[in-house]
Amino acid sequence: MDLGLVQPSSAQPMSMAIKIENLSKALGSQTSQVAGQIGELRKTVDGFKSEIDSRQSSIVNDLAQIVLAVQTLEKRGGQGPVIRDLGAISPTAMAEMQKAAVLKDLVKETEDPLTRQKLQEEIARLEIKAIQTQK
Repeated sequence: MDLGLVQPSSAQPMSMAIKIENLSKALGSQTSQVAGQIGELRKTVDGFKSEIDSRQSSIVNDLAQIVLAVQTLEKRGGQGPVIRDLGAISPTAMAEMQKAAVLKDLVKETEDPLTRQKLQEEIARLEIKAIQTQK
């Protein structure tokens, strides 16, 4: 009786037909609303698919460019360009660099600021001298 499918015996038979007709109209309107929502969802999904396809093609193009760059680097062979050839280090320059390395160790252990400054000056002088003797 709550759903309107069974009526009390005192009710008129036409009211049942009217209720069924109203229910079918309501069902038809609900069906059209659901169909509209499904259509909107399909449009949204198609939009996402096209966006995914465009991003995927962009990624594939980027990967192709990277592969071409790597292949070009492999064809060059060896390492990258050499900016400057330092040549062989002379024994004098090697001795100066070793003295500078020992002084750097002393700087780390020294707490006196004046001594530290003098050691750093000597390190700089030795490194400059080693570089000048290489040329």
